[in-house]
Amino acid sequence: MTEVFTILQSAIYEISTFMLYPVMVILLGLVTWSIIELGGFVFEFRFRDRDLKRMEHGALMARKSLWGGDPIGAVRVMAENGSNYFVHNFIKNLQNCVGNSSELRAVKVEKLIQDYETAMQRRLEKTRFLTRAGPMFGLMGTLIPMGPALMGLIRGDVEALANNLVIAFGTTVVGLMAGVTGFMVSMVRSRWYRQDMSDIQYISEVMFSDFTSESGMDASLSDLSEPASYATPNIPSNIPLSSDERNPKIGGIIRTVAMRLGESVYYTLFFTPTRLIVAKTAGSLFASPLIFMSLVISVDALAIGARVFEIAIPFSYLVLINSVICAALIAVIRVSRVHAGKKSDQLMHLHPDEILTSDAANREISYQDIVCIEVTRRWYNRAVKVLTKNDQWIDLGCIERSQLNSIGIINATLPGRIIER
Repeated sequence: MTEVFTILQSAIYEISTFMLYPVMVILLGLVTWSIIELGGFVFEFRFRDRDLKRMEHGALMARKSLWGGDPIGAVRVMAENGSNYFVHNFIKNLQNCVGNSSELRAVKVEKLIQDYETAMQRRLEKTRFLTRAGPMFGLMGTLIPMGPALMGLIRGDVEALANNLVIAFGTTVVGLMAGVTGFMVSMVRSRWYRQDMSDIQYISEVMFSDFTSESGMDASLSDLSEPASYATPNIPSNIPLSSDERNPKIGGIIRTVAMRLGESVYYTLFFTPTRLIVAKTAGSLFASPLIFMSLVISVDALAIGARVFEIAIPFSYLVLINSVICAALIAVIRVSRVHAGKKSDQLMHLHPDEILTSDAANREISYQDIVCIEVTRRWYNRAVKVLTKNDQWIDLGCIERSQLNSIGIINATLPGRIIER
């Protein structure tokens, strides 16, 4: 009996000891994952934009277009007044539903809402897994080294005891850190996505709910007064206005950023009745992430090279230097964006011809010369390219997250010439 117990004890000890290194690797992966999720969370928080009054106004105008027999126009109107990522994509996908009969449309809209609810849950599952898996693997990393630590204590091997305890306590901290990060991100995102789902259902109800009579609809819409900030100037109806419109010759604007020979260049796309003007509003070599990444790599490489000559640089100094470099990058990007926004506001007061001549880098593209506009979806922005009649691709840069709601301007200005990938 004693031999059987000894065999089982040895087997469990060997298995648990063997699991130590996989658990440590998994914990490092969970910490890396939590940092990535935290960065995505901060980025998402920075660019969340919700204007319920404007969204409600857009939904009612879209409803009016539906009753007027213009379903595609209804989606375009609503796309200009979308808010956050899920809401904006939901509005864009509504164009697959509005052209059907009322019964089939209701089914498709309900299915689309359920699909977006599933997509939100899928995104939340990632951080919820961190919330549960982090402490679990941290506990495993704590308990596994305790066996070798106790064995070292019995043998009087203080060094083995200390090493195993360091691993045990370290894995606990790492696991809890991953779990806390996942819990915080999940908690806030749950509130955000509940609000987004509420907005999606509200938009659907306002746009597609049945009226008791057509006169009732007209009465409801007659009570809607367009806010002053969305007053429509006298320009062609197929060109939507930006919310901060000042120049009646400008139908709408979109701000983009592009890399040009290692330099981050900010552009503003001005949509006029006949042409697209691409105006440079800011540019800085130091706003390029590649420059700061090169600095970080150089500093770390110097620190590693210094060890060859037995010059030890404290790890805390390296962390401080890298943090300062990252903070400088964020500050430069922020200043460049603010400068680009101010320059864009100044150009809004000018005539389109004056905008074109304000900088040698500015250019114009006639709508007649545009064959198509390719919009490539990325997880954080949209890349925009224009194909002209002479088979030339013109890179207009990437639309920032804060400007994604303005993609409807392209759809309304150049309908049928948008290719989304």
